[in-house]
Formats: sequence, C-alpha cells, structure tokens
Amino acid sequence: MTYADLSAQSLSVASALAGSGLPRGGRVGVLMGNELSFLPLMVGIWLAGGVVVPFSTMLPADALGRLIEDADLHAIVCSDELRDPLHGALATLTSPTASRILAVDDLTRAREDVSAFSPSALAPGDACSLLYSSGTTGLPKGIAHSHHGRLMFALGMAAELSISRWSRVLLTTPMYSNGAWLMILPTLLMGGTLHVMPAFTVDGFLSTCKTARITHTFVVPLQCAVVLGSPQFSKDHLDSMEGLVCGGAALAKGIKQRWLDVLGPAFVELYGMTEGFGTLARPALEEQPLECGVGTPMAGTELRIIDSLDQEVPEGEVGEIVGRSAVLLTGYFRKPDQDAACVWCDRDGLRFFRSGDIGYLDRDRNLHIVDRKKDMFISGGFNVYPSDIEAVLMTHPAVREAAVIGVPDEKWGETPLALVIPKPGAEVDAPTLRAWCNDRVSKIQRVASVEFVMDFPRNALGKVLKRALREQWSQFTFPVRQG
Repeated sequence: MTYADLSAQSLSVASALAGSGLPRGGRVGVLMGNELSFLPLMVGIWLAGGVVVPFSTMLPADALGRLIEDADLHAIVCSDELRDPLHGALATLTSPTASRILAVDDLTRAREDVSAFSPSALAPGDACSLLYSSGTTGLPKGIAHSHHGRLMFALGMAAELSISRWSRVLLTTPMYSNGAWLMILPTLLMGGTLHVMPAFTVDGFLSTCKTARITHTFVVPLQCAVVLGSPQFSKDHLDSMEGLVCGGAALAKGIKQRWLDVLGPAFVELYGMTEGFGTLARPALEEQPLECGVGTPMAGTELRIIDSLDQEVPEGEVGEIVGRSAVLLTGYFRKPDQDAACVWCDRDGLRFFRSGDIGYLDRDRNLHIVDRKKDMFISGGFNVYPSDIEAVLMTHPAVREAAVIGVPDEKWGETPLALVIPKPGAEVDAPTLRAWCNDRVSKIQRVASVEFVMDFPRNALGKVLKRALREQWSQFTFPVRQG
C-alpha cells in the first residue's frame, strides 16, 4: 500500500461514514486482525470526525458485548472472519444497540463521490481514540485521548527513536493495542514504511527483519525470549536494527543481557502506560547496564514519587510513581469517579496521573520499578513485593517464567504463592524449587508453595494478568509455612 493508496482509501472510508450519519465525535468500533486495511480505516474515521475504538479479537463474546455497550457506538467495522464472533457478542447485550455493522472492504473501496467529500475540521482537543484497558472480570476502562495528545505521542516517539521517512518499521503486536500504536503513529507521521505481521511467529520475525532490512520494531518480553531461544536466530538477522523497543512487562536480566550483547545501543527498554507517560532506556550506554532501571522520562514527561499520605518523597525513596505529559489521557470514558481517583496534584496545583506502580528515582533521574501497587501484599505486617521473589526464581536454570501472588493465609494474613512455567525438559520438582528459592530470599518473602503451570492469563501484549491469577488460586489450600 502506497501513501497515495492510503489517502484514497481513507477518503473513501470517511465519505462512507459521513454518509451513514456519523456525528462529530461519534465512536466507531473496529474488530479486525492485523491487516493493512486497518490503516485507512483508522485515518478515515478521523477524517470523518469520528473516534477510533479498536476491540481485542481475543475477547469472549460476553466481554466483547460489555465493551460494545459501554462504548455507545455509532457503527462497528468488522472483517469477514470475525463476523460470527461479533454476532455472538451482540447476542449477549442486555439492551439493543443502534450500532451499524459495516464491512471493511465496503468502506475502503474507492467511491465516485469522494471528490465531493470535505474532511471534518478537527480541533486539537477533539477525541481521537478510545482504547480499553486489559481485564478479565468486570468492565475494563475506556482510555480516551485527544488528537493533540496522539500527535505529541507520535512526535515524541519519532524523535526519541529517530524514526524518519527512511525507516522500515515492523509491527509484531495486535493493531488494537497501544503497543502497536507506538510504531504505527510515528511511522505514518514521518512517512516511513510499515511492515505488518498478520500474526507473530519467530521465523516470520527473523526473515522479515533480514530481508526487509527492518530498522525499528516493538516487542514484548515473551517475544524477546522466544526469538533468542530459536535455533534459527543469529545476529545477522538484525544487522539493520536501529531501535528494538521492548516493553509491556518487566524483562528478565538474563534475557536483557543477551539482547544487549546482540544489539548494543539499538536495544531500547520502554516503561509506560496507555494512559500516557513513560520512560526510555538504552542500557548499553550506561556504566551498569542491568542496574539502570527503566530509564529516564521521555521528552515532555515529568515524574514524581509519593508516599501513602500523598506526600513527595526524597530521592531514592520508594513510593507510587505519578507522572504528567502532553500525551496524558483526557479521561476514562464516562467514569468521572475513576478520573478523580487517578489524579494527584502537587502544591502548585499541577495534575499528575497515579500510575499504580511502586518505584523510585535515583540521582540520575533513572526510574526503577519495584512492583505494581495492587500486586504488593502484606504478610505478617510486612510489605511483600512479588517482583523481588520472581527475580530470584528466574535465575534458576529450570524456570522459564514465574509469577508470585499473595493469597489468603490464616496465620500471616497473606502469603506468597509461586506459579512457575518450567523450561521444556526441566528436571526439578516443586518442593526442591521452593527450598532453593527460600534459601535466597528474606524470611518474609519465603513462598508457601510452588505450583507448576502451562501458561498464565495475559493481555494483548503478553503481560501476565495477576488479578486473574489471584482469583484462580484464591481457594488453594497451602501447606504449613516453615520458618
């Protein structure tokens, strides 16, 4: 698809949506996989004055139905292969929806009357997108951004990663996720070339990087691990790489070191959130690459650390991370109570977003993540951060991935349970691994049990959903904790 194709098809989409009566600010749902037609659909919705609302293709019918109801859509655009799941979702609605179901091909096909169409005059503060946060129970939050926020986001990423018209960018994650938009928006803004993977495979990733001379991509830790573990992997696959960005979850130090050995300064670590602020790190440029945390605030971002009493803490002290930037969300869709709950104001009245993450800033303003605030639990009166225990477990040669959660315990209030995905062919039993771990953590961090599992519930970017794990294991009966 050339940029001329993109322009023509986007105008076709906009003209068709305007003809369907789409009001300014009307929300258009999008249910489709990774296809090039997603791009003119997205731009066309904007040209018509609408708001893009992409939905996960992995949701069960009832969950998708709840999001459709919550978004109050004017129309839903659906690819042919997802029509049955969409109709299944619509069948679960508790109230009828006025949303029209539109086919992608019908919208992008060139129209004779496009020349008469006049794109909507948008203001910077107009709504641009509504992305739903991941969730397995209840209703995920709709995260709303303005056109100004999305533009600043694209400019910032292009500047930070040196994305230009000569860049060749590979999209490996679902196009409905914010991780994909990290690559889509700056590439389109700068006029670069975007390569879209219909679905991620290791062989496809490596061959595309080599043959297309890919310069930039965004991957999640799980993808980082499987690429390195492939027998086909070699450094020459990534000779052209200028910026491989890893984000979405914490990356194990061993895997990070291997990527640094392969890519050097081209390996970039990102910490951020869909709501709109983050940090970037190039560990290879640091004196202590594995100890630099998740980097410094991105351009235009300001971070603070606050304690449980909402007071700022001194440098180096742990607390909740709050941030502000030009790309912050305008709010959670129709949830003013949650908008208020996520705001912290400093003495000058400046508004910061509460991340829900626990961390600290060192003297070089590098941000270090300790854990999620909601994942921390109290055992025997002490704060326990699961990430500390997970980091220890990940150093065991038989462990591929680990997740630690706090579960109810009569004696301690809550106690750590370690859920482990073993490496293929690993020869270690749960009691032995538990003893090994407890010899290497503090007394309050000792796990009550180790349980082997095949996989974890994850969001679109592969991040483990701890809430789902806590619900799944809340009734588990634990052995008596020793020590």
